[in-house]
Amino acid sequence: MLVFFNALHGTQWYTAQTALGNCLIIEQIQYVTLDYPRLRSLAREDPELFLQQYPAPLIIDEIQYAPELLPYIKIRIDSHTQQNGLYYLTGSQMFYLMKNVSESLAGRVGILSMYSLSRAEIEGRDSIPFRPDTVKTTASKPDNISDIFEKIYRGGMPRMIVDKRSRLCYYRDNNGKEIDLIILENGRLYPIEIKKSSDPGKHALKNFSILESLSEEVGEGAVICMTPMIIPLDKKNRLIPVSYI
Repeated sequence: MLVFFNALHGTQWYTAQTALGNCLIIEQIQYVTLDYPRLRSLAREDPELFLQQYPAPLIIDEIQYAPELLPYIKIRIDSHTQQNGLYYLTGSQMFYLMKNVSESLAGRVGILSMYSLSRAEIEGRDSIPFRPDTVKTTASKPDNISDIFEKIYRGGMPRMIVDKRSRLCYYRDNNGKEIDLIILENGRLYPIEIKKSSDPGKHALKNFSILESLSEEVGEGAVICMTPMIIPLDKKNRLIPVSYI
């Protein structure tokens, strides 16, 4: 059997990475990521050799980069029908939307979606499903409006909870120049524009240069849009499909 961790993007991947990290330690499962271009090329061009080089049990991260592996994984699963947990896959794209999957893996895959932390998990208390007659009369410290907005702003992803240096914001100045989203993490700024077209071009980057006047280091930028694939715009910025987030 195959297990697919559906981690949509960034901080959710952190949750999947934590879960898989436990597998690595407890079960001593080999791990490989397709983030590396050479491994990605091998997986795409010669899936059989790739799976010979990295035998099961195996964790394959960022599987969406090489859907060519799936038919070969299916063959191996079918030849070991009594053995579960041969392959653990993670990806930042919805499993059912992955391209080039010519044959269904129904009956051979268990899909685990990684959601954000609940408030109970963040606060380290027991999680009890809400129902009017189960509400405790002795609640913890009541939230004021500032507390509520801070929790909404912070969200429930592990990295955002653990790393207080990670922040999300946007930019707009009195000249009308805007940047849709800026991720501040570890003292570095990552500018992001969001467009509905499939090819917004370099014009979408026109306001990114504003950040160069700030004291923080500027990291890679992105334009999230309807492009079908990741396309470099220049050395530091790329078009990224909206399906990747």
